[in-house]
Amino acid sequence: MSLLYLRLTQFSEVSERYAEVAAGAKTRQYVAKSGGTVVGFIEVSVKSFGLGVETVSPFNFEDSLSAGLAGLASPEVGPQKPVPLITNLCVSPPHRRSGVATQLVRAALAGCADLGSYPACSLQVESDNGAALSFYRRLGFKEAFRDPACRRLEVKWWGIDSVRTTKVALRKELGVRGRVEDAVGALGSIFR
Repeated sequence: MSLLYLRLTQFSEVSERYAEVAAGAKTRQYVAKSGGTVVGFIEVSVKSFGLGVETVSPFNFEDSLSAGLAGLASPEVGPQKPVPLITNLCVSPPHRRSGVATQLVRAALAGCADLGSYPACSLQVESDNGAALSFYRRLGFKEAFRDPACRRLEVKWWGIDSVRTTKVALRKELGVRGRVEDAVGALGSIFR
């Protein structure tokens, strides 16, 4: 019963994503193939992201720091804003550690230009996933903040459990294009 619930939940999430794409959401999906077989997948979508005001509001700034909400001074914190967000990177087990994931992430980062003018791209990784954190850091992602209030579903022998986890938000600058356009916009607002 619990696996059926998990499959239905996953199917529902995938259905919602494809409905968003059909409705014109800013999303790009990339697939890696080997011999005609899909061996990897990644998605990048423009979504509201950050440690929003509603998340921090029960605390004052000092309480938030003492609660472990590191990085509150980062650009991702404050009112949530639309940013390209990488999600759903997966590579089939026989093709891992062969460069497929690196190629997919690079394709997603290059595809951010098609989504609009953004200075950076973000993603989330659970803090206990050391391999993924190392992988993204090698690709130039830097920690923006940690969110200790997240939950994940785990299949247990007795059913599905909602387990607390800390997610690490990582951010990578997209290069000159976004920064130059931001600087021009800032200058325009100064001279208005």
